[in-house]
Amino acid sequence: MAPLGEVEILSTRDQLLGGPSGQTYLGCRFPADFTYARLITIEAAKVGKRLARERVLGRFAVDFVVVRHTDDRC
Repeated sequence: MAPLGEVEILSTRDQLLGGPSGQTYLGCRFPADFTYARLITIEAAKVGKRLARERVLGRFAVDFVVVRHTDDRC
């Protein structure tokens, strides 16, 4: 957050995971996949606005877990 309370979304990215457990960080890809990048940006802005109301200054990161549905079951 900037000193005057502005919230600026700098970027989105996808983490690339692998290894035996599928949980080893291998790198990332910029920007995040277009199919959900806008959705996570909207949610990250909500977090930023809340932090600005609390007078937090500086940069922060938010991690989201996105699951792709391959069928109509929930």
